[in-house]
Amino acid sequence: MTVNPADGVLLRLLAAAVNTRAPALDKALSDPEWSRVYGQAAKQGVLAVAWESVRRLPPDLLPDRGLRLQWAYGAERIVSRSKRQVREAARFAALCTAAGCRLILLKGIGLSRYYPSPLQRECGDIDILLPEGFEKGNEIARCRGMKVSGMDYKHNHICSNGVMFENHRYLTSFKGKSDIRRLERIFQDAVKGGDFVPFGED
Repeated sequence: MTVNPADGVLLRLLAAAVNTRAPALDKALSDPEWSRVYGQAAKQGVLAVAWESVRRLPPDLLPDRGLRLQWAYGAERIVSRSKRQVREAARFAALCTAAGCRLILLKGIGLSRYYPSPLQRECGDIDILLPEGFEKGNEIARCRGMKVSGMDYKHNHICSNGVMFENHRYLTSFKGKSDIRRLERIFQDAVKGGDFVPFGED
């Protein structure tokens, strides 16, 4: 399989960032080539992670100043948004703890702890699961003036200070699929019996 040149460059930049090593490029890229790398990084949600490598390139390999400024600004916006999401997730987790239940972070923020710079992990909404009960999360949210909406069989949405949470009743989309329903039961049992690191701790 042939790798698109822009994808190949992006993968090298990401590998360097994830492994905290100096980025290595074979040659200087043209402005259109850098634009394609930037566009793919933005599309894949890794703009801030890739920027960590781009900003450490030797001067003769850097993209033009305009794109560097655009990239730096985009990365800073991602970090700023992540900080706001982390603060709100910590607040919601504390409310759940006070109410005698656990809030488990799924995907996005939950996985960001494994990144060298967790705040560079771009997240959409914040996926959560409360093993003690889906409705418990909704009840806590409503009591604190948060907006609860978008109810369906799998999850609903909770909006707190402009930050969106996806409160999961289930972990899979098993509707009409008996094999996935069995997998859902396995996941739920694993979560209920799991030993999770409290949010905010390493």
